[in-house]
Amino acid sequence: MSINSVYSFLFSPTTYCKTFSRLASVIESAEKNQNCIRENVIVALTSAIPSAMEGLCSKLKAISTADWKKIDHSFSALVSSVQCKRPPLKIISKIESLCKKKLLCLDPKFSPIALIGPENKTAILSASSLSSEMFQNMLKGDFAEAENHEIFLDKLSPVCFDILVAFLKGNPFTICEENLIEIFSLAHLYCLPELFVEALSFLLIDAPQQKKTADANLRATCQLIFSLFGIEQDDSYASVIQSQLKPTSKTWFCQAADPFFSQVKSAQRKTQERFFSLMNMLGIYLEDGWFFKKNTLKAQSIFTLTATLGNAKAQYSLGYRYEEGICFERAYQQAFIWYAKAAKQGFPAAQGKLGHAYKFGLFQVKQDPVKALKWFTQAAKNGHCPSQDELGQTYEYGLLKVKKNYLLAFHWYRKAALSHYPKAQFHLADCYEKGLGIEKNHQTALNWYKKAAIGGDIAAQLQLASFYESSSYIADHTQAINWYLMAAKQANVFALQKLSFLYANGICVDQDLKIARFLAQLAANPSNFSFDQHFNRDRL
Repeated sequence: MSINSVYSFLFSPTTYCKTFSRLASVIESAEKNQNCIRENVIVALTSAIPSAMEGLCSKLKAISTADWKKIDHSFSALVSSVQCKRPPLKIISKIESLCKKKLLCLDPKFSPIALIGPENKTAILSASSLSSEMFQNMLKGDFAEAENHEIFLDKLSPVCFDILVAFLKGNPFTICEENLIEIFSLAHLYCLPELFVEALSFLLIDAPQQKKTADANLRATCQLIFSLFGIEQDDSYASVIQSQLKPTSKTWFCQAADPFFSQVKSAQRKTQERFFSLMNMLGIYLEDGWFFKKNTLKAQSIFTLTATLGNAKAQYSLGYRYEEGICFERAYQQAFIWYAKAAKQGFPAAQGKLGHAYKFGLFQVKQDPVKALKWFTQAAKNGHCPSQDELGQTYEYGLLKVKKNYLLAFHWYRKAALSHYPKAQFHLADCYEKGLGIEKNHQTALNWYKKAAIGGDIAAQLQLASFYESSSYIADHTQAINWYLMAAKQANVFALQKLSFLYANGICVDQDLKIARFLAQLAANPSNFSFDQHFNRDRL
Protein backbone atom coordinates (compact mmCIF):
# COMPACT_ATOMS: atom_id res chain seq x y z
CA MET A 1 0.00 0.00 0.00
CA SER A 2 1.08 3.58 -0.63
CA ILE A 3 1.30 6.44 1.83
CA ASN A 4 -2.15 7.59 0.66
CA SER A 5 -3.68 4.61 2.45
CA VAL A 6 -2.58 6.15 5.76
CA TYR A 7 -4.53 9.35 5.14
CA SER A 8 -7.52 7.41 3.81
CA PHE A 9 -7.50 5.35 7.00
CA LEU A 10 -7.37 8.47 9.18
CA PHE A 11 -10.36 9.94 7.29
CA SER A 12 -12.53 6.95 8.20
CA PRO A 13 -10.80 4.32 10.38
CA THR A 14 -13.81 2.04 10.91
CA THR A 15 -15.00 1.93 7.28
CA TYR A 16 -11.65 1.92 5.45
CA CYS A 17 -10.32 -1.25 7.09
CA LYS A 18 -12.81 -4.09 6.73
CA THR A 19 -10.26 -6.82 7.48
CA PHE A 20 -7.32 -7.26 9.82
CA SER A 21 -5.11 -7.81 6.80
CA ARG A 22 -5.96 -4.36 5.41
CA LEU A 23 -5.34 -2.75 8.83
CA ALA A 24 -1.98 -4.49 9.08
CA SER A 25 -1.03 -3.19 5.62
CA VAL A 26 -1.93 0.40 6.58
CA ILE A 27 0.22 0.22 9.74
CA GLU A 28 3.08 -1.37 7.77
CA SER A 29 2.87 1.37 5.14
CA ALA A 30 3.06 4.07 7.85
CA GLU A 31 6.09 2.36 9.39
CA LYS A 32 7.96 2.10 6.06
CA ASN A 33 7.18 5.72 5.11
CA GLN A 34 7.47 7.31 8.56
CA ASN A 35 10.27 9.59 7.37
CA CYS A 36 7.80 11.20 4.97
CA ILE A 37 4.99 11.52 7.48
CA ARG A 38 4.69 14.17 10.17
CA GLU A 39 4.87 13.02 13.75
CA ASN A 40 1.39 14.29 14.59
CA VAL A 41 0.00 12.12 11.77
CA ILE A 42 1.68 9.02 13.21
CA VAL A 43 0.29 9.89 16.65
CA ALA A 44 -3.19 10.24 15.17
CA LEU A 45 -2.75 6.89 13.39
CA THR A 46 -1.79 5.02 16.57
CA SER A 47 -4.72 6.62 18.39
CA ALA A 48 -7.20 5.48 15.70
CA ILE A 49 -6.07 1.83 15.62
CA PRO A 50 -8.06 0.65 18.70
CA SER A 51 -11.39 1.95 17.30
CA ALA A 52 -10.72 0.18 13.99
CA MET A 53 -9.81 -3.03 15.81
CA GLU A 54 -12.89 -2.81 18.00
CA GLY A 55 -15.11 -2.79 14.91
CA LEU A 56 -13.23 -5.70 13.35
CA CYS A 57 -13.31 -7.78 16.54
CA SER A 58 -17.09 -7.41 16.74
CA LYS A 59 -17.46 -8.78 13.19
CA LEU A 60 -14.60 -11.27 12.82
CA LYS A 61 -13.71 -14.17 15.05
CA ALA A 62 -9.98 -13.54 15.54
CA ILE A 63 -6.90 -12.06 13.95
CA SER A 64 -4.57 -14.40 12.06
CA THR A 65 -1.03 -15.05 13.25
CA ALA A 66 0.48 -13.52 10.08
CA ASP A 67 -1.57 -10.31 10.43
CA TRP A 68 -0.73 -10.01 14.13
CA LYS A 69 3.01 -10.42 13.47
CA LYS A 70 2.85 -7.67 10.85
CA ILE A 71 0.93 -5.36 13.23
CA ASP A 72 3.25 -6.24 16.12
CA HIS A 73 6.40 -5.36 14.16
CA SER A 74 5.14 -2.19 12.46
CA PHE A 75 3.19 -0.74 15.38
CA SER A 76 6.08 -1.34 17.80
CA ALA A 77 8.49 0.40 15.43
CA LEU A 78 6.18 3.40 15.11
CA VAL A 79 5.74 3.73 18.87
CA SER A 80 9.48 3.47 19.51
CA SER A 81 10.26 6.16 16.95
CA VAL A 82 7.88 8.92 18.04
CA GLN A 83 6.45 8.11 21.46
CA CYS A 84 9.61 7.53 23.48
CA LYS A 85 8.85 10.08 26.16
CA ARG A 86 5.16 9.37 26.63
CA PRO A 87 4.29 5.90 25.32
CA PRO A 88 0.59 5.44 24.47
CA LEU A 89 0.00 2.97 27.29
CA LYS A 90 -3.78 2.99 27.11
CA ILE A 91 -3.68 2.40 23.35
CA ILE A 92 -1.22 -0.47 23.73
CA SER A 93 -3.28 -1.99 26.52
CA LYS A 94 -6.47 -1.65 24.46
CA ILE A 95 -4.90 -3.31 21.39
CA GLU A 96 -3.60 -6.25 23.44
CA SER A 97 -6.93 -6.61 25.22
CA LEU A 98 -8.99 -6.61 21.99
CA CYS A 99 -6.78 -9.10 20.18
CA LYS A 100 -5.94 -11.12 23.29
CA LYS A 101 -2.28 -11.15 22.27
CA LYS A 102 0.93 -9.45 23.43
CA LEU A 103 3.02 -7.03 21.36
CA LEU A 104 6.25 -9.01 21.56
CA CYS A 105 8.32 -6.58 19.45
CA LEU A 106 7.48 -3.64 21.68
CA ASP A 107 10.31 -2.09 23.70
CA PRO A 108 9.89 -3.48 27.26
CA LYS A 109 9.86 0.03 28.72
CA PHE A 110 6.65 0.73 26.75
CA SER A 111 4.87 -2.36 28.05
CA PRO A 112 1.69 -1.25 29.82
CA ILE A 113 1.16 -2.48 33.36
CA ALA A 114 -2.27 -2.27 34.97
CA LEU A 115 -2.47 -1.45 38.66
CA ILE A 116 -5.75 -2.76 40.01
CA GLY A 117 -6.75 -0.91 43.18
CA PRO A 118 -9.74 -0.91 45.55
CA GLU A 119 -13.24 -0.25 44.24
CA ASN A 120 -12.09 -1.45 40.78
CA LYS A 121 -9.81 1.54 40.34
CA THR A 122 -7.38 0.94 37.48
CA ALA A 123 -4.27 2.83 36.43
CA ILE A 124 -2.13 2.07 33.38
CA LEU A 125 1.59 2.68 33.79
CA SER A 126 4.70 1.82 31.80
CA ALA A 127 7.03 -0.89 33.03
CA SER A 128 9.81 1.69 33.31
CA SER A 129 7.87 3.60 35.98
CA LEU A 130 7.79 0.43 38.13
CA SER A 131 11.54 0.20 38.49
CA SER A 132 11.76 -0.82 42.14
CA GLU A 133 13.09 -4.29 42.89
CA MET A 134 9.83 -5.40 44.49
CA PHE A 135 7.67 -4.41 41.51
CA GLN A 136 10.12 -6.05 39.10
CA ASN A 137 9.95 -9.30 41.07
CA MET A 138 6.18 -9.12 41.03
CA LEU A 139 6.16 -8.71 37.25
CA LYS A 140 8.41 -11.75 36.92
CA GLY A 141 5.67 -13.79 38.58
CA ASP A 142 7.36 -14.20 41.96
CA PHE A 143 4.29 -13.00 43.84
CA ALA A 144 0.61 -13.85 43.70
CA GLU A 145 -0.38 -10.18 43.51
CA ALA A 146 0.73 -9.92 39.87
CA GLU A 147 -0.12 -11.83 36.70
CA ASN A 148 -0.52 -11.04 33.00
CA HIS A 149 0.93 -7.52 33.37
CA GLU A 150 -1.52 -6.74 36.15
CA ILE A 151 -0.62 -5.89 39.76
CA PHE A 152 -3.41 -6.19 42.30
CA LEU A 153 -3.28 -3.56 45.06
CA ASP A 154 -6.89 -3.82 46.12
CA LYS A 155 -5.95 -4.01 49.83
CA LEU A 156 -4.80 -0.39 49.82
CA SER A 157 -7.18 2.38 50.80
CA PRO A 158 -8.56 4.37 47.82
CA VAL A 159 -6.70 7.53 48.89
CA CYS A 160 -3.41 5.69 49.35
CA PHE A 161 -3.81 3.99 45.96
CA ASP A 162 -4.32 7.39 44.32
CA ILE A 163 -1.18 8.72 46.03
CA LEU A 164 0.86 5.72 44.87
CA VAL A 165 -0.33 6.12 41.27
CA ALA A 166 0.38 9.86 41.29
CA PHE A 167 3.86 9.20 42.71
CA LEU A 168 4.67 6.55 40.09
CA LYS A 169 3.46 8.83 37.29
CA GLY A 170 5.44 11.77 38.63
CA ASN A 171 2.33 13.81 39.38
CA PRO A 172 1.87 15.98 42.50
CA PHE A 173 0.18 14.45 45.54
CA THR A 174 -0.62 15.43 49.11
CA ILE A 175 0.23 13.42 52.22
CA CYS A 176 -1.92 13.91 55.30
CA GLU A 177 -2.11 12.53 58.82
CA GLU A 178 -4.82 9.97 58.04
CA ASN A 179 -2.78 8.06 55.42
CA LEU A 180 0.73 8.60 56.81
CA ILE A 181 1.17 5.20 58.42
CA GLU A 182 -0.14 3.35 55.36
CA ILE A 183 2.19 5.30 53.05
CA PHE A 184 5.21 4.42 55.18
CA SER A 185 4.20 0.76 55.02
CA LEU A 186 3.72 0.60 51.25
CA ALA A 187 6.87 2.68 50.58
CA HIS A 188 8.88 0.17 52.57
CA LEU A 189 7.05 -2.89 51.19
CA TYR A 190 7.41 -1.88 47.53
CA CYS A 191 10.93 -0.43 47.99
CA LEU A 192 10.11 3.17 47.10
CA PRO A 193 12.65 5.34 48.95
CA GLU A 194 11.51 8.54 47.20
CA LEU A 195 7.97 8.08 48.54
CA PHE A 196 9.33 7.12 51.96
CA VAL A 197 11.35 10.37 51.99
CA GLU A 198 8.24 12.43 51.18
CA ALA A 199 6.35 10.78 54.06
CA LEU A 200 9.30 11.25 56.41
CA SER A 201 9.55 14.91 55.42
CA PHE A 202 5.85 15.38 56.28
CA LEU A 203 6.33 13.63 59.63
CA LEU A 204 9.42 15.57 60.72
CA ILE A 205 9.04 18.98 59.04
CA ASP A 206 5.52 19.73 57.80
CA ALA A 207 3.45 18.17 60.61
CA PRO A 208 5.35 19.74 63.56
CA GLN A 209 5.34 23.17 61.87
CA GLN A 210 1.65 23.00 61.02
CA LYS A 211 0.81 21.29 64.33
CA LYS A 212 -1.68 19.13 62.45
CA THR A 213 -0.54 15.72 63.66
CA ALA A 214 -1.58 14.49 67.09
CA ASP A 215 1.14 13.26 69.48
CA ALA A 216 -0.41 9.80 69.54
CA ASN A 217 -0.22 9.59 65.74
CA LEU A 218 3.41 10.72 65.79
CA ARG A 219 4.28 8.01 68.29
CA ALA A 220 2.41 5.37 66.31
CA THR A 221 4.14 6.41 63.09
CA CYS A 222 7.57 6.35 64.72
CA GLN A 223 6.89 2.94 66.20
CA LEU A 224 5.96 1.72 62.72
CA ILE A 225 9.27 3.04 61.32
CA PHE A 226 11.17 1.25 64.09
CA SER A 227 9.28 -1.95 63.33
CA LEU A 228 9.93 -1.68 59.56
CA PHE A 229 13.66 -1.22 60.19
CA GLY A 230 13.90 -4.04 62.72
CA ILE A 231 14.26 -1.78 65.77
CA GLU A 232 11.90 -3.84 67.90
CA GLN A 233 13.79 -3.72 71.20
CA ASP A 234 15.29 -0.56 72.63
CA ASP A 235 18.76 -2.09 72.74
CA SER A 236 18.54 -4.14 69.53
CA TYR A 237 21.16 -2.12 67.66
CA ALA A 238 23.29 -0.96 70.56
CA SER A 239 24.24 -4.48 71.66
CA VAL A 240 24.59 -6.11 68.24
CA ILE A 241 26.53 -3.30 66.57
CA GLN A 242 28.94 -2.96 69.48
CA SER A 243 29.82 -6.65 69.19
CA GLN A 244 30.08 -6.70 65.39
CA LEU A 245 32.06 -3.57 64.55
CA LYS A 246 35.61 -4.43 65.46
CA PRO A 247 38.57 -2.89 63.58
CA THR A 248 38.99 -5.91 61.32
CA SER A 249 35.34 -6.92 61.11
CA LYS A 250 33.65 -6.98 57.69
CA THR A 251 30.26 -8.09 59.03
CA TRP A 252 27.39 -5.73 58.35
CA PHE A 253 24.24 -5.53 60.36
CA CYS A 254 21.42 -7.76 59.08
CA GLN A 255 19.08 -4.88 58.19
CA ALA A 256 21.53 -3.75 55.50
CA ALA A 257 20.32 -6.70 53.39
CA ASP A 258 16.71 -5.41 53.44
CA PRO A 259 15.55 -4.88 49.81
CA PHE A 260 14.33 -1.40 50.78
CA PHE A 261 17.81 -0.36 51.84
CA SER A 262 19.27 -1.83 48.67
CA GLN A 263 16.90 0.45 46.76
CA VAL A 264 18.01 3.41 48.89
CA LYS A 265 21.63 2.74 47.93
CA SER A 266 20.76 2.61 44.22
CA ALA A 267 18.48 5.68 44.35
CA GLN A 268 19.46 9.06 42.97
CA ARG A 269 21.98 10.97 45.06
CA LYS A 270 19.42 13.63 45.99
CA THR A 271 17.04 10.98 47.34
CA GLN A 272 19.84 9.32 49.31
CA GLU A 273 20.90 12.63 50.85
CA ARG A 274 17.33 13.50 51.84
CA PHE A 275 16.75 10.04 53.32
CA PHE A 276 19.85 10.09 55.50
CA SER A 277 19.35 13.74 56.45
CA LEU A 278 15.77 13.11 57.58
CA MET A 279 16.72 9.92 59.43
CA ASN A 280 19.43 11.88 61.25
CA MET A 281 16.80 14.51 62.08
CA LEU A 282 14.57 11.78 63.51
CA GLY A 283 17.47 10.59 65.66
CA ILE A 284 18.08 14.13 66.95
CA TYR A 285 14.37 14.59 67.75
CA LEU A 286 14.40 11.37 69.78
CA GLU A 287 17.72 12.28 71.40
CA ASP A 288 16.57 15.73 72.54
CA GLY A 289 12.86 15.03 73.03
CA TRP A 290 11.67 17.42 70.29
CA PHE A 291 8.11 16.66 69.10
CA PHE A 292 8.56 13.08 70.38
CA LYS A 293 9.10 11.56 73.79
CA LYS A 294 12.82 11.46 74.54
CA ASN A 295 14.27 8.01 73.86
CA THR A 296 18.07 7.83 73.84
CA LEU A 297 18.25 4.13 72.98
CA LYS A 298 16.02 4.50 69.94
CA ALA A 299 18.05 7.54 68.87
CA GLN A 300 21.17 5.40 69.10
CA SER A 301 19.48 2.84 66.87
CA ILE A 302 18.65 5.44 64.22
CA PHE A 303 22.17 6.92 64.19
CA THR A 304 23.73 3.46 64.00
CA LEU A 305 21.38 2.30 61.24
CA THR A 306 22.16 5.22 58.91
CA ALA A 307 25.90 4.76 59.49
CA THR A 308 25.67 1.01 58.95
CA LEU A 309 23.99 1.57 55.58
CA GLY A 310 27.19 3.22 54.39
CA ASN A 311 26.38 6.95 54.41
CA ALA A 312 29.70 8.75 54.97
CA LYS A 313 28.17 11.78 56.70
CA ALA A 314 26.22 9.52 59.07
CA GLN A 315 29.39 7.53 59.80
CA TYR A 316 31.29 10.72 60.63
CA SER A 317 28.41 11.93 62.81
CA LEU A 318 28.34 8.62 64.70
CA GLY A 319 32.11 8.76 65.19
CA TYR A 320 31.80 12.29 66.60
CA ARG A 321 29.07 11.18 69.01
CA TYR A 322 31.25 8.35 70.31
CA GLU A 323 34.21 10.74 70.63
CA GLU A 324 32.30 13.42 72.54
CA GLY A 325 29.98 11.09 74.47
CA ILE A 326 26.85 12.57 72.89
CA CYS A 327 23.88 10.18 73.11
CA PHE A 328 26.40 7.30 73.40
CA GLU A 329 28.85 6.41 76.14
CA ARG A 330 32.25 7.83 75.20
CA ALA A 331 34.19 5.18 73.24
CA TYR A 332 37.31 6.32 71.39
CA GLN A 333 37.91 3.03 69.59
CA GLN A 334 34.38 3.07 68.17
CA ALA A 335 34.87 6.72 67.20
CA PHE A 336 38.02 5.83 65.26
CA ILE A 337 36.29 2.92 63.49
CA TRP A 338 33.48 5.13 62.18
CA TYR A 339 35.81 7.98 61.27
CA ALA A 340 37.92 5.50 59.29
CA LYS A 341 34.87 4.20 57.41
CA ALA A 342 33.82 7.74 56.47
CA ALA A 343 37.39 8.73 55.56
CA LYS A 344 37.75 5.80 53.16
CA GLN A 345 34.68 7.12 51.33
CA GLY A 346 36.40 10.48 50.90
CA PHE A 347 34.58 12.45 53.61
CA PRO A 348 36.96 15.39 54.24
CA ALA A 349 36.18 16.05 57.93
CA ALA A 350 36.71 12.35 58.76
CA GLN A 351 40.02 12.38 56.89
CA GLY A 352 41.06 15.37 58.99
CA LYS A 353 40.11 13.44 62.16
CA LEU A 354 42.37 10.55 61.12
CA GLY A 355 45.17 13.05 60.48
CA HIS A 356 44.87 14.37 64.05
CA ALA A 357 44.58 10.82 65.41
CA TYR A 358 47.89 9.77 63.83
CA LYS A 359 49.60 13.10 64.60
CA PHE A 360 48.84 13.14 68.33
CA GLY A 361 48.16 9.42 69.00
CA LEU A 362 44.44 9.92 69.67
CA PHE A 363 41.66 7.30 69.74
CA GLN A 364 44.05 4.64 71.07
CA VAL A 365 46.19 4.57 67.89
CA LYS A 366 49.95 5.01 67.73
CA GLN A 367 51.48 8.21 66.45
CA ASP A 368 52.45 7.93 62.80
CA PRO A 369 53.62 11.14 61.07
CA VAL A 370 53.53 9.52 57.62
CA LYS A 371 49.88 8.50 57.95
CA ALA A 372 49.02 11.83 59.54
CA LEU A 373 50.51 13.70 56.57
CA LYS A 374 48.70 11.39 54.15
CA TRP A 375 45.26 12.00 55.69
CA PHE A 376 45.79 15.74 56.16
CA THR A 377 46.79 16.00 52.50
CA GLN A 378 43.75 14.05 51.28
CA ALA A 379 41.41 16.13 53.44
CA ALA A 380 43.05 19.37 52.28
CA LYS A 381 42.74 18.40 48.63
CA ASN A 382 39.05 17.67 49.27
CA GLY A 383 38.54 21.21 50.53
CA HIS A 384 38.70 20.68 54.32
CA CYS A 385 39.80 24.10 55.65
CA PRO A 386 41.15 22.96 59.08
CA SER A 387 43.33 20.36 57.31
CA GLN A 388 44.54 22.97 54.82
CA ASP A 389 45.55 25.18 57.73
CA GLU A 390 47.16 22.18 59.43
CA LEU A 391 49.22 21.47 56.31
CA GLY A 392 50.26 25.14 56.24
CA GLN A 393 51.62 24.85 59.79
CA THR A 394 53.26 21.53 58.92
CA TYR A 395 55.26 23.09 56.10
CA GLU A 396 55.92 26.36 57.95
CA TYR A 397 57.46 24.68 61.01
CA GLY A 398 58.75 21.45 59.43
CA LEU A 399 56.42 19.11 61.33
CA LEU A 400 55.55 15.46 60.58
CA LYS A 401 59.10 14.83 59.30
CA VAL A 402 58.79 17.23 56.33
CA LYS A 403 61.24 20.00 55.47
CA LYS A 404 60.21 23.61 55.97
CA ASN A 405 58.66 25.02 52.83
CA TYR A 406 57.24 28.55 53.16
CA LEU A 407 55.86 28.52 49.61
CA LEU A 408 53.73 25.43 50.36
CA ALA A 409 52.78 26.85 53.75
CA PHE A 410 51.57 30.07 52.11
CA HIS A 411 49.73 28.04 49.43
CA TRP A 412 47.67 26.05 51.96
CA TYR A 413 47.05 29.02 54.27
CA ARG A 414 45.74 31.01 51.33
CA LYS A 415 43.40 28.23 50.17
CA ALA A 416 41.77 27.99 53.61
CA ALA A 417 41.75 31.77 54.10
CA LEU A 418 39.90 32.33 50.83
CA SER A 419 37.26 29.92 52.17
CA HIS A 420 36.80 32.26 55.17
CA TYR A 421 38.55 30.05 57.75
CA PRO A 422 39.61 32.56 60.48
CA LYS A 423 42.58 30.60 61.83
CA ALA A 424 44.11 30.34 58.34
CA GLN A 425 43.40 34.03 57.73
CA PHE A 426 45.49 34.83 60.82
CA HIS A 427 48.34 32.61 59.60
CA LEU A 428 48.15 34.16 56.12
CA ALA A 429 48.35 37.63 57.67
CA ASP A 430 51.42 36.47 59.60
CA CYS A 431 53.01 35.33 56.31
CA TYR A 432 52.44 38.79 54.78
CA GLU A 433 53.79 40.50 57.90
CA LYS A 434 56.97 38.39 58.08
CA GLY A 435 57.45 37.73 54.37
CA LEU A 436 57.04 33.94 54.59
CA GLY A 437 56.55 32.53 51.10
CA ILE A 438 55.46 35.96 49.85
CA GLU A 439 56.84 39.50 49.77
CA LYS A 440 56.20 41.52 52.94
CA ASN A 441 53.11 43.71 52.78
CA HIS A 442 51.97 45.29 56.07
CA GLN A 443 48.70 46.68 54.68
CA THR A 444 47.67 43.27 53.28
CA ALA A 445 48.68 41.67 56.57
CA LEU A 446 46.49 44.16 58.46
CA ASN A 447 43.52 43.42 56.17
CA TRP A 448 43.81 39.67 56.77
CA TYR A 449 44.22 40.19 60.54
CA LYS A 450 40.94 42.17 60.50
CA LYS A 451 39.13 39.43 58.57
CA ALA A 452 40.38 36.78 61.01
CA ALA A 453 39.48 38.92 64.03
CA ILE A 454 35.97 39.60 62.75
CA GLY A 455 35.64 35.83 62.22
CA GLY A 456 36.35 35.30 65.93
CA ASP A 457 40.04 34.30 65.92
CA ILE A 458 41.41 35.34 69.34
CA ALA A 459 45.04 35.49 68.20
CA ALA A 460 44.08 37.95 65.45
CA GLN A 461 42.02 40.05 67.88
CA LEU A 462 44.95 40.30 70.26
CA GLN A 463 47.36 41.11 67.42
CA LEU A 464 45.12 43.91 66.19
CA ALA A 465 44.69 45.25 69.74
CA SER A 466 48.46 45.30 70.14
CA PHE A 467 48.91 47.12 66.82
CA TYR A 468 46.35 49.80 67.70
CA GLU A 469 47.75 50.17 71.23
CA SER A 470 51.44 50.62 70.45
CA SER A 471 52.06 51.01 66.71
CA SER A 472 53.43 54.39 65.75
CA TYR A 473 51.58 54.57 62.41
CA ILE A 474 48.11 53.14 63.20
CA ALA A 475 47.72 53.94 66.90
CA ASP A 476 44.05 54.04 67.89
CA HIS A 477 43.26 53.51 71.58
CA THR A 478 39.52 53.02 71.04
CA GLN A 479 40.18 50.27 68.49
CA ALA A 480 42.71 48.67 70.84
CA ILE A 481 40.19 48.50 73.69
CA ASN A 482 37.48 47.17 71.35
CA TRP A 483 39.64 44.27 70.15
CA TYR A 484 40.79 43.41 73.68
CA LEU A 485 37.11 43.33 74.64
CA MET A 486 36.31 40.98 71.75
CA ALA A 487 38.98 38.57 72.96
CA ALA A 488 37.91 38.99 76.60
CA LYS A 489 34.34 38.02 75.72
CA GLN A 490 35.76 34.65 74.69
CA ALA A 491 37.23 34.27 78.21
CA ASN A 492 40.79 34.88 77.03
CA VAL A 493 42.89 35.33 80.18
CA PHE A 494 45.57 37.51 78.56
CA ALA A 495 42.93 39.94 77.21
CA LEU A 496 41.26 40.14 80.65
CA GLN A 497 44.58 40.75 82.37
CA LYS A 498 45.57 43.36 79.79
CA LEU A 499 42.26 45.23 80.15
CA SER A 500 42.60 45.13 83.96
CA PHE A 501 46.06 46.65 83.66
CA LEU A 502 44.89 49.37 81.26
CA TYR A 503 41.96 50.38 83.51
CA ALA A 504 44.12 50.31 86.63
CA ASN A 505 46.70 52.62 85.12
CA GLY A 506 44.45 54.75 82.94
CA ILE A 507 46.17 53.72 79.71
CA CYS A 508 44.03 54.11 76.55
CA VAL A 509 40.98 54.64 78.84
CA ASP A 510 40.03 56.66 81.88
CA GLN A 511 41.29 55.11 85.10
CA ASP A 512 38.66 52.94 86.84
CA LEU A 513 39.92 50.78 89.71
CA LYS A 514 36.52 49.07 90.21
CA ILE A 515 36.46 47.77 86.64
CA ALA A 516 40.14 46.84 86.94
CA ARG A 517 39.43 44.69 90.04
CA PHE A 518 36.44 43.06 88.36
CA LEU A 519 38.50 42.19 85.26
CA ALA A 520 41.25 40.77 87.47
CA GLN A 521 38.66 38.52 89.14
CA LEU A 522 37.46 37.34 85.74
CA ALA A 523 41.03 36.62 84.66
CA ALA A 524 41.59 34.55 87.80
CA ASN A 525 38.55 32.34 87.08
CA PRO A 526 36.91 33.31 83.78
CA SER A 527 34.62 30.27 83.59
CA ASN A 528 32.56 31.40 86.60
CA PHE A 529 31.56 34.79 85.18
CA SER A 530 29.36 36.02 82.37
CA PHE A 531 31.31 38.89 80.84
CA ASP A 532 28.30 40.52 79.18
CA GLN A 533 26.17 40.20 82.31
CA HIS A 534 28.64 41.79 84.76
CA PHE A 535 30.50 44.29 82.57
CA ASN A 536 28.60 47.13 80.91
CA ARG A 537 30.60 48.26 77.92
CA ASP A 538 28.71 51.56 77.83
CA ARG A 539 30.70 52.66 80.90
CA LEU A 540 33.80 53.12 78.71
